[in-house]
Amino acid sequence: MKRLALSLLEALTLAAAIAVILLPQSPAVVTQYGQTLEGSMLLLVLAGVFAALGVRYGYRVAAHRGGEPPFDQPPEEATGYDTRLPGDHVDAQYAKATAPNRNENVRAAHRQTVVRYLEETAVDVLSDAENVAPPAARERVEDGSWSDDPRVQALFQGDRTQLPPRIRLRDWASGESFERRVERTVAELQRIADLPDDTQSSPDDLDSELDASGSTPSARFEPSTADTATRERATVTTADATLERDGHWNVGVPVAFLLGGLGFVLSNPTLVLAAIVPAGFSIYASLTRSPALNVDVERTVSSESPAPGERVRVVLTVENIGDRPLAELRAVDGVPESLRVVSGSPRLCATLEPGESATTTYTVEAFRGEHAFGTASLWARNVSGDAERTHVVDLETRLACHDPVETMPTTGQTTPYEGRIETDAGGHGLEFYATRAYNPADPLSRIDWNHWARTGEPRTVQFRRTQAGTVVVVVDDRSVSRRARSEFTPDAVALGRHAAIRIADALFAASNAVGGALLTRRAYERPSRGRYQRQQLEEFFRRPPSQPESTGSGGSQSLMDIDKQFFGGIDEDSDRRSKQDGDDDSVWSPLLATDGGGIPVEWLRKRLSGREQVVFVSPLLDDAPRRFVRTLQAGGTDVTVLSPDVTSGGSPGRAIARIERHERLRALRRRGLRVVDWSTDEPLSATLEHAQHRWSR
Repeated sequence: MKRLALSLLEALTLAAAIAVILLPQSPAVVTQYGQTLEGSMLLLVLAGVFAALGVRYGYRVAAHRGGEPPFDQPPEEATGYDTRLPGDHVDAQYAKATAPNRNENVRAAHRQTVVRYLEETAVDVLSDAENVAPPAARERVEDGSWSDDPRVQALFQGDRTQLPPRIRLRDWASGESFERRVERTVAELQRIADLPDDTQSSPDDLDSELDASGSTPSARFEPSTADTATRERATVTTADATLERDGHWNVGVPVAFLLGGLGFVLSNPTLVLAAIVPAGFSIYASLTRSPALNVDVERTVSSESPAPGERVRVVLTVENIGDRPLAELRAVDGVPESLRVVSGSPRLCATLEPGESATTTYTVEAFRGEHAFGTASLWARNVSGDAERTHVVDLETRLACHDPVETMPTTGQTTPYEGRIETDAGGHGLEFYATRAYNPADPLSRIDWNHWARTGEPRTVQFRRTQAGTVVVVVDDRSVSRRARSEFTPDAVALGRHAAIRIADALFAASNAVGGALLTRRAYERPSRGRYQRQQLEEFFRRPPSQPESTGSGGSQSLMDIDKQFFGGIDEDSDRRSKQDGDDDSVWSPLLATDGGGIPVEWLRKRLSGREQVVFVSPLLDDAPRRFVRTLQAGGTDVTVLSPDVTSGGSPGRAIARIERHERLRALRRRGLRVVDWSTDEPLSATLEHAQHRWSR
């Protein structure tokens, strides 16, 4: 009703203005109005008040539009995880050391911190590569004899090393003397450590995968072309949508009233003529109809069950099934927050005639776990743009990216029960082991008839005995392990929990008793067999950090959605530390950064009976896991280490973290431990199969 009244007033104002301007003589009523107005102070004041009210109304409209956006705007791109990268503490110090807007004394302190950390890393690498004691390695690092590169020598020796004038001049001209020395030192450490090429994409490379045309280069897993596409379709009608009005044309109402009123008061035809423009805009908005929204929405995914790392093509199609054209239709698909759009866009904007359709195609990279697509959001505007109908469409689409593990390499530590772990003893089994003297109680099927026929002496065939084991899967869930290769990939703790569930499934299938442990909260699940234990252990590893853990009785809380834990980001404490990191000029100490927190090894040893073997899942981002494994091994417990690799290159901190992890892997292998280096770009099942094949040779 209010909108209709304003429209009538606008029309009357416009008609009066046109009449005053176009008629050769002003109508008698207008002439009489002007004479009456000149002789009446009351009418003159009322006209002024009328103009002032128009100004106030216009100000309110402008203020309302300035404080709030006209319509909800969707995000331009999907968000990633709020997580941290390996070596971020070093990169934070490096950034402060090279920041041009910081005090020189502060920069010098941070440079010294980075140098000390590089020195400690160089001592470890040199000691391992040349098999020398750490004091001897440190002496070589300090005197510069460990490298022939003058920039590397100058980083640790400072003014004691005289760089050639040519190098000094180049570094001075570039203004990056410290940066070049750090870069050369990191490269020298990688060479001495014999670090393999980084086959995983670094975080900086993830944003450069798109070429100039907007498509991606050939990937390890291209979008599936098999006939496994799934479609979800929904219909939206105008009655379902919500109508919103922007009202930005309403500003023409007070402007027209103001100009028209002043024109009549001052008897100025120019002002009356100027009122035509804002009045025309307001009438134009009043005459346009509200938009209709009668569409069919369809989402198609190329595969519902992709492999980890596979590219999945998603197509969103919107068809106008109404009898009116859509002047402007926008749609945004609900991409899961845990998936990264690697090409294309989940957004579309089009003008649709009746029967026409618009399509947008984009590609996401599948990560482990289950990912539910969100609602598709629709916006339809009319021609004038002051009215919009909105609706969200719920299309039930899920991607289940599982990596089933069929085998988990185990050691020879077994229990008396029969299982599938091969032992170095004869008994019941499938593989030939040896022959022994015949016993009259032996069944006929076990007699070596060929040997009896050849020698006349009966012998009994023995097969390799297979027994069951008791395995405890321990996940390193400390805050120092909550690091990811990029902001678009899960962190090492999420990957560790995912791997623990897959490993436990494979061990249960091989008739083993399986238990679990989480280090941070000292949560322990006793090893057992059976379907109930499998369910309890799955709940144990899926439970979010905020819920209480079991205390060893075997009970667990209700089952939670694995995606909320595996791909939902880090906990609040880790998030708070991430936001605080690098906000001040405090100098970080390498001695504190090399150990992210002690592991409660004695707590775990008290719960082990001595017959269990341990599968330890850790990214090995600090020295505590190495000491933990050595302690378990010294106590007679067989340990297999599965280490998800979340390190990469691209910055000094990330490169150093990669070098240190490589050194820890080598140190564990030298102690005779079974270590599985899991490149997270590769399926876990393939990594474990390769390890099993390597150890069985």
